[in-house]
Amino acid sequence: MEAVTEPLNQGSFSMQLSQDQLDVREWVHGFAANVVRPAAAEWDEREETPWPLIQEAAKIGLYSFEALAQFYADESGLMVPIVNEELFWGDGGIGMSIMGTTLAVAAIFSSGTGEQFGEWVPQCYGSVDEPKVAAFCVSEPDAGSDVSSLRTRARYDAATDEWVINGQKAWATNGGIAAVHVVVASVDPELGSRGQAGFINEQYRIYFTNDYAMIACWFGAVYMLRQERYVVAAALTFIGAFAKETMLLVPVLLAFRAIRARPARVPFVLTAVAFVVPTAIVRTVYRTSIDQWAWWNTIYANVPFLQSSMEAFTQTIKNNLKVALFYNVFWVIAFRRVLTLGDPFMRDLGATGLVYLLLAYPVIYLRELRHFLPLAIVVLPMAISAFERQADPSPSVSPAP
Repeated sequence: MEAVTEPLNQGSFSMQLSQDQLDVREWVHGFAANVVRPAAAEWDEREETPWPLIQEAAKIGLYSFEALAQFYADESGLMVPIVNEELFWGDGGIGMSIMGTTLAVAAIFSSGTGEQFGEWVPQCYGSVDEPKVAAFCVSEPDAGSDVSSLRTRARYDAATDEWVINGQKAWATNGGIAAVHVVVASVDPELGSRGQAGFINEQYRIYFTNDYAMIACWFGAVYMLRQERYVVAAALTFIGAFAKETMLLVPVLLAFRAIRARPARVPFVLTAVAFVVPTAIVRTVYRTSIDQWAWWNTIYANVPFLQSSMEAFTQTIKNNLKVALFYNVFWVIAFRRVLTLGDPFMRDLGATGLVYLLLAYPVIYLRELRHFLPLAIVVLPMAISAFERQADPSPSVSPAP
């Protein structure tokens, strides 16, 4: 790079729009005024992705790579701001829905190979009949514009010839609904931003769906165990284990029951098998070496004294304090209440919750508090039992010996 030693030519740049720029401005303004703005209030109220408007933009050629390439080809650099200004004048949310794909496309264009560009960019836009969107996933809960502090890791698994990505992304426009996700992850953390790479992924499975399935199966299993319908509880465990390994709590609950009563030992074995079989299937289909499981990465992320920088150490301390507060305000009170119920089943459920707390710390990222939702499902039956006891002061279940 050379320093500028001569005055810049003041005539090399002008804010005076060319005829092409004026034509494009008028074209986009017409679309914004006639299509976007009249529909803005409806889609703002619905809080949904405006797929019909994206399709309308595709029909006139506004939503396409060809249009984007022409905008960026403008030597003055004004064409893209002109298009954005007119489109976002129509509506900011709809404008972002239409232009958000350009973030992922720009990443592929700047860093990808010609083969990757030809394969993935068309998939970012889809077709006029079935438009698609793309997402650029770089920001994280603890790393927004500071890209050098990303914690998402990418490791190559030679056994499967695949890259395994572990981490969390946030604020990703079109995230989850995109046909193509471009994910920035760290391959060599010691190199900072220079050790990062972008990974192109086809549409993600939505993990929240797995959460909901697991929670439904867990709550149903607890209810069935309460009714001593062990076969149904085992079936729910089998189904839920395909979604999340949190279903391990079902055989844990029955293990406490088996300690108290011999008849619960057979149901314990039944639910344990119902958990192990689908877990083994999932681990076989999505094979990865044990050193790349999330367990070790999350232990590193959760323990302050394992951090390599003071900034990461401070952030990890904050995460620990948040979760400690989260526990102390709610869970400790709930478990103390359980001990006064005199109900053996509820005591076992409370003990299962404590096991969950012990397992959660080394297994999941502390900042992902949504993962603690199953614990709320543990507390919910406790709360119901407490209300029942208040309504009927006489004990319906004899205290545990």
